[in-house]
Amino acid sequence: MLGGSFAEGIDLPGKLLIGAFIATLGMPQFNRINEEVRRRMDATFGEGYEYTNLFLGIRKVVQAGGG
Repeated sequence: MLGGSFAEGIDLPGKLLIGAFIATLGMPQFNRINEEVRRRMDATFGEGYEYTNLFLGIRKVVQAGGG
């Protein structure tokens, strides 16, 4: 679970853990602050959603996968 107790990863010996499944992007919550940041990034760079939501969500998935 992204952002949960195992989001930073665990290390189990041997074959106790043979794989992992990440089912969703870890998108930031929708609130006034994040929406204002998205709006300003969109006005400045033209791609506010990518800068404030998509890239952060992908980074959470990569971190949860151990990268």
